[in-house]
Amino acid sequence: MAIPASEVRGLFTKYMVEKLEITPSPTSFLKSFFKTKTTSAKNVSIEVKRHGEPIAVDVMRGAEGNLNSFAKSTEKIMTPPYFAERFSLNELDGYDRIFGDMQEVSGDSFAMVLDEAAQKIQLLKDKVNRRYELMAAQVLQTGIITLVNGDNIDFKRHADSKGVLGVGNWWTEAAIDPDTTLQEGAKFIRTQGLYAGGEFNVIFGSKAWNAYLNNTKKQAKSDIKDWKLSDIVSPVQFGVGSTFLGRTSTGAYNFNLWGYEQFYNPAGTDKTGKVPYVAPEQIIILPNDMSFSFAYAGVPHLKRNPSSVAMPEYIAYAPGEFFIDNFVDMRVANHEFIVKSAGLPIPTQVDAIFNKQVVA
Repeated sequence: MAIPASEVRGLFTKYMVEKLEITPSPTSFLKSFFKTKTTSAKNVSIEVKRHGEPIAVDVMRGAEGNLNSFAKSTEKIMTPPYFAERFSLNELDGYDRIFGDMQEVSGDSFAMVLDEAAQKIQLLKDKVNRRYELMAAQVLQTGIITLVNGDNIDFKRHADSKGVLGVGNWWTEAAIDPDTTLQEGAKFIRTQGLYAGGEFNVIFGSKAWNAYLNNTKKQAKSDIKDWKLSDIVSPVQFGVGSTFLGRTSTGAYNFNLWGYEQFYNPAGTDKTGKVPYVAPEQIIILPNDMSFSFAYAGVPHLKRNPSSVAMPEYIAYAPGEFFIDNFVDMRVANHEFIVKSAGLPIPTQVDAIFNKQVVA
């Protein structure tokens, strides 16, 4: 089927977006604990809540009542980090056959270039998604998102919610019961994070899991249950990367146990420079609900308004997790496709996170 040359660019962009919408993205296990929120605004609101559990005090009838203040909820407005990954479409084989000086374009040539371009755009989206997974990992392990351009974002996690067990308390020592750490984490999330449920998720680094399995006191209990995933009530979207390791109970709490041995390449390294998202020595304990948000702000793009003579083109902000755009750069004679995104994980219930280094 031939396509009129005048319609090629519009159809190419339309079919590209449709093709990417049905292409699955890599599972982001840590990011799946965050609810997705999108806005077309340039900025997002970061509100970290810290409230206690006070009880009401009765008053005499006719009295004014007790005046309440809510000073421990802090809100900041900030512009999330912005990502813009691009490539030159005109470098693809077959580009000249569909965008060249001709009256009609072969349907086969159109489909070939479309498929190759869609693959490259998906690679760029994956690249950004890996960065988002790293940002979620940083929130869950240090509470600080480190940025290349701009200031780091510190969510001021409570000192008791993270740290190192240290010598004498490592899980590899015969006198230590690792379930004590799980109970400590669950109690912290319950009392400080105000999580009302009794169900928790524990994410193990590789060394931490080995220490848990081989711990003398844990082996004596033999209480890790290997249940089916369908038996677990969890907000996590099971997928590539995470491994369900079992289930255990200790104290008044139930725990779903997860492994997540996935890696990324830091910027500036080759493909052999692998770093795990979850440090091998760490455990992360989270409530079994989505207590956090992943906010996406709008990204800038050129919008056309043919009906306006004074401003036929202007900068607008597009909502969504990703925005795919293309343009011709006359300065360097490039036809470029670009993937834009501006996302930020926000631990709204900042005290509903607990992580510790449990082995040396």
